[in-house]
This record gives sequence, structure tokens and C-alpha cells, in this order.
Amino acid sequence: MDTNENYSITQGAALSIDVTLRDQAGAAITTYDGSQSLATTVWPGGMRSVSFAAATTWTDPAAGTIAIALAAAQTAALAPGRYQLLTRLDDAGTTVDAYGCTLDVLAAAGSGLTPRTYCDYSWLLRYGRSWLRQLQTDDDEAGFAEQLGRARSWIEDLAHAHYRVASMAMVVGGQAMGPRRSGARSTWLQEQFDADTLMLTDQIREAAAKRALALICEGQVGLGEQAGQYARLARMYHSQADYLGSCLTMSLDTNGDGFADVTIDCTSSDPLYG
Repeated sequence: MDTNENYSITQGAALSIDVTLRDQAGAAITTYDGSQSLATTVWPGGMRSVSFAAATTWTDPAAGTIAIALAAAQTAALAPGRYQLLTRLDDAGTTVDAYGCTLDVLAAAGSGLTPRTYCDYSWLLRYGRSWLRQLQTDDDEAGFAEQLGRARSWIEDLAHAHYRVASMAMVVGGQAMGPRRSGARSTWLQEQFDADTLMLTDQIREAAAKRALALICEGQVGLGEQAGQYARLARMYHSQADYLGSCLTMSLDTNGDGFADVTIDCTSSDPLYG
């Protein structure tokens, strides 16, 4: 069984694979007469469930050739990633692994939402300069949108970690206690972020840009002779982003009047939990 081949296909496209069955020595198998049934399955790998069964027919049994047809409707339902394809035949009750390969499913244009960000590609270029232009591959979205989106969620994670949800409380016979952090993420706070009430400053944009650059550089680790350089860059940008994050004071304009209504100070921490 040949398992060294790989095919690439975009979601929603059809693919026909012409196969010559071969033995372990690489010689074509010409002993089948076409009465053997063929079955091809495609699945994500491991012991995961089958994604679909591809139609498989004999082309010329005497030459050991078969045809595997993947329909457009079948590949449209696949998430991007690498899949396993295996063709088996039934030879008088004996199951034989006849052919196998891997199938890379690539994303196609669809209705996915663009990640929301706190800065854009131009901010990445401020701190990445010319080398950044060389890194975008087919696996990246335009302008490194995925990394910028994760950088935004990191900024919001910082705010959740420092947001105090309780008001002052008086203990009889003791001192005033609070305000405290609950340890849970605030639904109200996330709603404010989703409504874009965070007042963006250059410091927030820079922190987000450097976190995104760190993620971009991490994606280069292990690739080629410059992998070590990008690993060092990733550590540098993570360190710079973490420092900027520890200096942030985030302000929310909850009523749209241009003035801060809620302020979250990320420059201090304490062990108080409610």
C-alpha cells in the first residue's frame, strides 16, 4: 500500500485520484479481475469518526488501476486541516489495505468573521519593519489578522484579571473591606469590550502589536536556518508586551461621551478575592 502521496484541495472542490495498486516492491498488482469490492474512507486521523466515503471504481483491473472520486459537496463539509484517505478492497472475504494517502484541505472564501483587533498591520510594521513582509504564508490571513485578534483578547484578559467587581463592604466591629476581585470573568466587562468602549491609546496599540509580533515569530520557530533568530525575537516581543501590559491603565467610555466612566488599573495586583 502506498502511503507517501499527499494531495491538496480547497473546501468545496472536487478531486479525482487515479491510482495504480502496487505491492511492497513497487510492482503493479495485476491479479485482480474487478470483482473485488472497493471502499474508500476519509477521516481526520487516529480513531476519529469517518468524515465521508469516497466513490471508488475499477479503471482497469488487469492493470491494477482504480479511480477515487471526492465530490465537491463532500469536501465542502470538511474543516481545514490534514486528513487520512484509505482504500480497502474485499478479496473473497479478505480485507486488503490497497491504497492510502494524506489529504490537505485548504480554506476557501466563506462567511467567517474578520478577527477584531486593537491595532492593524501598520502597527506591526512599526516594530517589525522589512523582515515582517517576508513571513506571511498561505497559512496566514491578510495582515496577520489571526495574531492581531489574539493580541486583542490578551489585552482583554489583562483587564479581566484586574477588574474589581465588588463595592465597599463594612464589617461590624472591623474595618472596611473591598473592593475585591471575584476571580471570575465579568460578563458586563466583556460586553463593554465587544461594544468597543475601550478608549484606545498608543500604549494599548503598541502592547497589542508586540504581542502579535511575538506570536508571528513563534510561528517561524523550527523552520529553516533563521529559526533561532525568530525564537529570540519571540521572547523579546513577549517580554516587551508583558512589560507594557503591566503598565496599562484601561479606560472605558460606557456612554459614548468621550470621557472615561470606568478605569481598570493593571499596574498593581493584590491577593484580595471576594
